[in-house]
Amino acid sequence: MSDLKINQSVERIDGDGGAASKERGEPRRGARAAGNGRPSVVKRWLSSRSASRFASDFFWLTVASIAARIGTLISMILVARILGNVVYGEFCLIRSTVNGFVVLASFGMGRTATKHVAELAATDKARVGRIIALNYVFSFISSVVVTALFCLSIPALYRDIPEASRLISQTRLSSILLILSAVVSAQAGVMSGFKAFQGLAIATAASGLGSIPFFVLGAYWGGLTGAILGFASGAFLNYLINGRFIYVQLKKRGIRCRFAEFWQERSVLWNFCLPQTLASVTTGMTGTVATVILAAQENGMAEVAIFESARQIQTAVLYLPNIATQALLPTLTEFNALKDKARYIKTLRYNALLNVVFAIVTAVAASFLAPRAMRAFGKGFEDGVPTLVLLLGVGVILSVCNVCASALTSLGAIWSNFLLNAIWAVVFLTGAWRAASRGDGAFGLAAASLVAYVVYLLCCLAFIKKRLE
Repeated sequence: MSDLKINQSVERIDGDGGAASKERGEPRRGARAAGNGRPSVVKRWLSSRSASRFASDFFWLTVASIAARIGTLISMILVARILGNVVYGEFCLIRSTVNGFVVLASFGMGRTATKHVAELAATDKARVGRIIALNYVFSFISSVVVTALFCLSIPALYRDIPEASRLISQTRLSSILLILSAVVSAQAGVMSGFKAFQGLAIATAASGLGSIPFFVLGAYWGGLTGAILGFASGAFLNYLINGRFIYVQLKKRGIRCRFAEFWQERSVLWNFCLPQTLASVTTGMTGTVATVILAAQENGMAEVAIFESARQIQTAVLYLPNIATQALLPTLTEFNALKDKARYIKTLRYNALLNVVFAIVTAVAASFLAPRAMRAFGKGFEDGVPTLVLLLGVGVILSVCNVCASALTSLGAIWSNFLLNAIWAVVFLTGAWRAASRGDGAFGLAAASLVAYVVYLLCCLAFIKKRLE
């Protein structure tokens, strides 16, 4: 996939062969559809270079993500049947706890790499080499530090859970996932910045499908401990494949990782990584705390199993909108760097529309199949059908929230994104606590999530509108 050159981006506003007006106010050719004299906005966008490139990125990410999500969903269903809903709930709690710390361990390096590599790859190879080196060094250092913090904080985090004494050792074992996940996130950010979506697709699909036998056999022979080690195998496989594709990209583009000079880019840590990390930690740790609140309720582990199973289905069903958003960030970053406001706004609007359409169609279809989907996890999961239906509705709102988050990152509004995430966290945890006090279980947590994302979306839309104006 060839890179979009700077001069081509300036000259081609809609990819129509340089049809931008030479004089201000001159109408563009082909702006009106034949026969009715009305502008065909959709037709112009579909024929543009931006749409062609986005379609290619979207295709590869779709293929990979579908394969990976199918692999993960199959694995989780089989593991749930092997472990039973209570032990599976314990596994989901551990997984949620790890995910909450992963965002801190990665120190925002993934999105940092995506933004800066996409912005500078065609103009400043030396700086790209320094930023990639910084990406590797700090993702490793931060993951090691956070792993130590993770192991020390588990007893305090689980103090209100009846099964805490039995879960602490298994949760500490899962700390290996912190280092692997942080480095994989950093690698994926570099590949996205290079727009190497074909390689990223292959790595994602291979790791998602390749980890199925390790995950399932680990749960079958080793119970909860085996499931944790099997899950870690997928992250390690992803790390190996990503590393190979990044090496090919660097060699192809003539870029060298400048480890001896990476500290020259330290301003990126404070101006971008720190607020990005705070925003991600706010989101991740809020989810972890909410899961712990749910687990501390009566029959809490079964409720955690229901909620996490419903979220697995929600993520799988609504994955296409997330794929489109993943391909969106480097494109918006490039347009923002070129000061091309017209194409920036157009790309943002069409991506949001595309996400909403995908999300609504798939959510409605999945709602009709909700009873069968929950029963697939085993006995006791059918009580989670209302939770699943509500989370599918949350997913429609979340699909637009993800677009807004990419827009904030591309605009460099990282501290504002942190503030908006903090508002979301306060609303979500307040709702989770109130739901727990009433004993509403998984459904109450899903309702709290709905309210929090509605508030977040309204705040995001108001901010982005003001920023673009």
